[in-house]
Amino acid sequence: MKKIFFLFVCLLFFFFSSFAQTNLVPNPSFEVISTCSAFGFDGEITYAIPWFSAYLTPDVCNSCAGSAPGTFGVPVNRYNCKLYPHSGNGYAGLQNYDVVGRTTEYMEVPLNKILKKNKQYFVSFYAASGNCVNPYPCYSDGIGLAFSDTLFIGVNTFGVDDTPNYTPAAENPSGNIIYDSTQWTAICGLYRARGSEKYAIVGNFKSNIKTKSLYCLGANFSYLYIDDVGVYEFDVVPDTVLLCAGERVEVGKKFLDATYRWSNGSTDSSIVVSQAGRYIVTVTIDKCSASDTVVVVDTQQDDWLPFLPNDTLLCKGEKLNIKLPTINDYRWSDGDTSNQKIISKGGYYGLEVRNRCKTWRHDFDVTSKVCECRIYVPSAFSPNSDGINDELEYYIQCDFPHRIHRFQVFDRWGVLLYATSAADGQIARWDGTFRGQPLGAGVYVWSLEYEYTRSNGEVINDVLSGDVSILK
Repeated sequence: MKKIFFLFVCLLFFFFSSFAQTNLVPNPSFEVISTCSAFGFDGEITYAIPWFSAYLTPDVCNSCAGSAPGTFGVPVNRYNCKLYPHSGNGYAGLQNYDVVGRTTEYMEVPLNKILKKNKQYFVSFYAASGNCVNPYPCYSDGIGLAFSDTLFIGVNTFGVDDTPNYTPAAENPSGNIIYDSTQWTAICGLYRARGSEKYAIVGNFKSNIKTKSLYCLGANFSYLYIDDVGVYEFDVVPDTVLLCAGERVEVGKKFLDATYRWSNGSTDSSIVVSQAGRYIVTVTIDKCSASDTVVVVDTQQDDWLPFLPNDTLLCKGEKLNIKLPTINDYRWSDGDTSNQKIISKGGYYGLEVRNRCKTWRHDFDVTSKVCECRIYVPSAFSPNSDGINDELEYYIQCDFPHRIHRFQVFDRWGVLLYATSAADGQIARWDGTFRGQPLGAGVYVWSLEYEYTRSNGEVINDVLSGDVSILK
């Protein structure tokens, strides 16, 4: 299985090149504007089609609105900050923290495609402070991007800290307060999709209490500009690569404007492999790093064989679970072509394994029977030193691996007369004595504690007890 580890440290700005990666966010840098005629009012995010307001009145700034103070232009924007776009001619803006009540804003956009189940996605956007000339500056750390299966429209309840119930796929690290109004801060993350996400939402997904702020007093609020929102499928190397005899295979591909470091020391976006093994590549875009692993399988080593059993005993009620690597094509003797099979009945099983290198055949028999552990302890013995039946011992016949924990003998008042355990390594044979003295004829009680392990790995613990008579 591919393992991916992500370092959520991306505090500097960086630039993405496409290298054939497709951004699933439409109008990601707010370049496409339906009109500039009404710029100067709150809530113009709807002009950046298909973005819209999910809560209150997010804004959009674009160079088409000019750069007069107080307008929604670029580079001089709504709050008279001079901020050039991260790319292009526009960016969005929203209120991400308010000292009084819950008046933070959210903007939303439908994705170009629904996210694929279990796929990894690289999520990124840029933020810069909108507080530059306010006499009471207010800065905070709360900003992120989350995905939703359905359309989210918040309800304005002034004074109620009602945080949307979403877990951000990318979020500014806690305590990293964004106060720079001239440079962009990169926010990024790696996200594994459920397979039903249709919308991306940008805003503060932390409560007011959990949002870290600086210089926020009275009725003040912090405001952030947002640019270059990106959602890219992250699949630098495949899970598994099949290597035929004497073959050399190239693995790896470019991802955006990243640098690379492989476990074999290479710094290229791809490497050529000729031996089986695990190869790890770490992809870095500025301070954002992600690692991906590919397993190279050599068909000459028949690496799939350990996944298949030989002739097997299957006890009643047990099941044999078989899961094979997905790099091959399979055809079972019953016509099944799955790489997974659950066997619960005895019989003959044949499997043909094919891949682009060669074809194998594997056959095995499964015997099904009622399995049990049978233990016998005699009901009487005669310790009279005549060499016949002088000691009490148990006999065990078990179809499973087993172990005796303890064998004990008591008198009718519950006094322990004899004991042996697996720890002391003694053989359980009682000669009918107590503290070196022979006991008289009578009835005594024995107890046997043991365990056995079924073929599915389940460990069963049991205790048996009964009576034994000493005959004189």
